[in-house]
Amino acid sequence: MPTSCAYVVGSNSSIHQVTRSKTCMKSPRNTKSLKRSLETAAMDDVEMIDEKRSTIVVKELPQFDLESWIQNYSGNTQIVRLLFIAERCPELAVDALKAAITLIKEKSLDVRRYSDAVEHLQRISPDAVEAKLDDQWIEQTSRKARSQTEKLESELKSYRNNLIKESIRMGHDDLGKHYYNIGDLSSALKSYSRIRDYCTTPTHILSMCLEVIRVSIELHNFSHAQAYVIKAQGLADSPEKAEVSPILQASNALVSLDGGRYQDAATAFLNVSPYLGMQYNYIIAPQDIATYATLCALATFSRQQLRSSLLDSPSFKPFLEYTPHLLTAAEAFYGSKYSTCFDILEKYKNDFLLDIYLSEHVEKLYKAIRQRALTQFFLPFQKVSLEKMASVFATSVETMEDELVGLIQQGVIDGRLDTQDKLLAAKQKNQRTELFVKTRSMATNYETTAKLLLTHVKLVRAGLDVKQGKSQIQTQQEQVDSGEPEPMIEDDGAF
Repeated sequence: MPTSCAYVVGSNSSIHQVTRSKTCMKSPRNTKSLKRSLETAAMDDVEMIDEKRSTIVVKELPQFDLESWIQNYSGNTQIVRLLFIAERCPELAVDALKAAITLIKEKSLDVRRYSDAVEHLQRISPDAVEAKLDDQWIEQTSRKARSQTEKLESELKSYRNNLIKESIRMGHDDLGKHYYNIGDLSSALKSYSRIRDYCTTPTHILSMCLEVIRVSIELHNFSHAQAYVIKAQGLADSPEKAEVSPILQASNALVSLDGGRYQDAATAFLNVSPYLGMQYNYIIAPQDIATYATLCALATFSRQQLRSSLLDSPSFKPFLEYTPHLLTAAEAFYGSKYSTCFDILEKYKNDFLLDIYLSEHVEKLYKAIRQRALTQFFLPFQKVSLEKMASVFATSVETMEDELVGLIQQGVIDGRLDTQDKLLAAKQKNQRTELFVKTRSMATNYETTAKLLLTHVKLVRAGLDVKQGKSQIQTQQEQVDSGEPEPMIEDDGAF
């Protein structure tokens, strides 16, 4: 019997193939099996994404105080961020691990994460009190987790037998929260995704989307998160949707940042409503939004966009109040005080490298910001001294020369470098040649248009044109009156 194949493209561009027969496509049981296969394929993508993430080691202390900084967040992201810092910053590793171990024991049932954190702390600070494995807590927590899992699965099975949609939806929701609490994010994502078949109101769908988005982002499966952001934004307007709209905006911006679409990310973060407040701090805090938006804007926006969209934006001003140093850097960049801007960025670079969502993009953003600064500085000049540029950008002439050579080769700067006199000169454009090229192009277009018109006239005279009937003319007139677009006339083979 012939089969058909469905291909699921994951976020890492790998393709998973699911083969099913025609008879299987009609079976509800096999449909559910197919959904589970797709969910499993998505989970495989997440594991492969995490394996590809590089580790950046920060050897110096950041500017923030760890204890006060972590209070900006809530829930599981506190633990995740502390463990991330412990992995990336040896200077803060001990304090971060101690705080993470305390939070794990207080707020979760994640035995595996607790064991891994204690093992890490034993390697770097074996004498710490938290470095001793609490076997009693592990045993009690494991027993409690197993008991709750069995209870919730049994209740869900009972709800399915009774065929009550609302009970089944709540059963999947409770099971998803339980899996999330014990650290099994893959199972939590599957449970939340299965809720969609039992949602009866837009509020239920919105709640399900928010849970899937949260878990998907924590799994760094941003393509999956984006799909549910679009699904939630497509719901009918309601007070509940208006309340969570800033969360959806911030999630969509985070997806663009992860994908390296920095201009889209900057625009999306700048459009986040200030009413977001702290209601999204289980993923990112308001100061993170200010940081992401400012860095992405500096890397991609023109000076006019920077002024109108960032510095003069009344809706984004509440976010910038959380990061006054970045506001100073943006104003310095706009005012062509590049050395001041880069000094601030360099001072806070370690902070950015210890951000779980920004870390992988810091070097790319810094490189793009510097390139844009060099381009904007050179734009009004015909010739400029390398010594002057080196002074403005607080670097040596030799370093500036090497940097400019690379930018000229890449086509970022349209100029020529005089290594003898240490000058950067703009390429002189031959306006006479450009005028001739433009004139010839216009003449060619005019000739082509004239030939087409003559061909059409000949076809009409020979009676080979396609004539419309009265009904077609009447239909088109009605569409014009109603404002609808006219349909394309298809070729019926008359020629």
